[in-house]
Formats: sequence, structure tokens, C-alpha cells
Amino acid sequence: MKIATKDSFDGSMMSLCRILQRHIFVNAIIQVAFVLGRLEAEEIVAAEKVEPILNAYAENDYFQKRPLMGALELGIRMIEADTFLVDDRLMIGYSVMDMQSKGSLEALYLAPLQKLVEDRSELVTRAGSPFYLVIDIKSEADLTYRALRKLLSKYTSMFTKVVDGKVELGPVTVIISGNAARAMIEEENPRYVAIDGRFSDLDSNLPTHLMPMISARWGSHFRWLGKSPITKYEASRLKSIVERAHAGKRLIRFWSTPDVDAVWTELRNAHVDLIGAERYPVLSDFLVPRKSPFTP
Repeated sequence: MKIATKDSFDGSMMSLCRILQRHIFVNAIIQVAFVLGRLEAEEIVAAEKVEPILNAYAENDYFQKRPLMGALELGIRMIEADTFLVDDRLMIGYSVMDMQSKGSLEALYLAPLQKLVEDRSELVTRAGSPFYLVIDIKSEADLTYRALRKLLSKYTSMFTKVVDGKVELGPVTVIISGNAARAMIEEENPRYVAIDGRFSDLDSNLPTHLMPMISARWGSHFRWLGKSPITKYEASRLKSIVERAHAGKRLIRFWSTPDVDAVWTELRNAHVDLIGAERYPVLSDFLVPRKSPFTP
């Protein structure tokens, strides 16, 4: 009987890791080819029919059957993508366990967006209707941002940038959320990304081109789930938060809000700029006939 040694076990594990890495890389290439090929067939017709919904954002968009394109074809102008750094590659997913099945940030979002911009598709380039890509960093801030900055450098022609404090609008504005490497980002010039603020930043003096938006998890600040009327206290608190964000000329959004009409109605009436949902086709049906003037 042959007994496995530690060296042989380690060697087997290394071989398995190399096989998995090759598998992930090949899948990413296939995804790019598939997505770009699909865009050629679909985007021109779709763009002619789409009217922007400026006060909606696609939360965890990568869970959809058609990431990016499904939201764009409904007119949604902000898409959120959770991102992990894995072996120098930026992968999409809600957790480390499922990200390999979703694909890479480049394959699912950056390459298709670049293709749409090059084709001048109004799904992305519509005048007066900015498109926001929110990259929610889930891994270590500085290390991940260094890798992200290198990746984004391949696509800078489509991004909004800030040079010497002056904004040059591009078709795509990138906002870094989650574990944002604030110090690194603030020092960049030119800068191709903005950062997503938290409630502690409501009264911040940072310029809006650096921090255009304030975000928070709904359940961390509110108990109301839409099953009964909102309490006077929480309604007043919501109004105050929105007013403080708007006083600083920043957008305001909440994530993980209940996907129900009662909550969406309250958010809209409180002038929350961006209402998010994983069931964004249902959200779009709710918002379209009730368009809010409070848009980015």
C-alpha cells in the first residue's frame, strides 16, 4: 500500500489549485465572448425603446439571469457589483463561496460597458442621464484597490475623471463602496473613481465630486419593514437624513430595504434619490408611472 506523504499531498493540492485557476480564467474568457456577441445582436434595438429611470438602482445585479443588460434595458442608471480580490483577479459575488460561479468584474461589467460606449449606445451614453457603476469592495481595501486601479486603467476613456479638482464627465461614473481605500483615492490626480459615504459623512466637507453619495443599510437604522404604517419617529428620522444629505448636495440611498410597495412609496415621498432592489423589474414597474423629480 502506498502511503501519501505531506509533500505529495501538498503537490496534489497545488495541482488542483492550478487546474481551478485555469478553469476560472477560461470561463472568464468565454463570458466576455458570450456577452460581447450578445450585445451585437440586442443592444441597438433595445436602446431605441428605453427610457431612463433615474431614481432606481440594481442591487446585487449579478444575481440576475442577464447581469448589466437586464438593468440597462429597463432604463436603470446605477448598478451595484460586489467585488473580491482573488489571486490578483477581481471576481464578482455575494460571498467567497459563490463568486467563482458569477465571473469577473471585467467580464461581466467593464468589457461590455466599453463595447456599449464604443458603439455609442444610448443604453449607456444617453445625454443628461449619467450611468453609475458602484463597485462594492468586499476584500481588503488597499490591496484590492491597487488591483482595481490597474484594471480600470484599461478603460479610462469611458470614465468620469477629476483633474486638479475639475470634473470631466464620461459615460460611466465609478463609485467605490464597501471597503474603500479612502486615503489612496483622495490623493489621486487624475482620479477616475469617487467614494460612497456613510451616515458619519453626512456633514463632511469633502467635495461632492469625491463623495457624491451617502449610503447605509436600512436595517441598521430603521426597524420598519412596510407591514404596518411607519412610525412618526422613523418617518421624521428618514426626512432628517435625506435633508442633511441634500444640504451637502449628495445623493442618498439605502441598501437591503424590503422589496415592497409601502417601503418604496415612503422612500420616494421622503425624496430618497436612489431606491434599490434585487427584484428591479418589479421596482421599475412601480417607479415608471410615478416618476420622481428628485434624481441624480
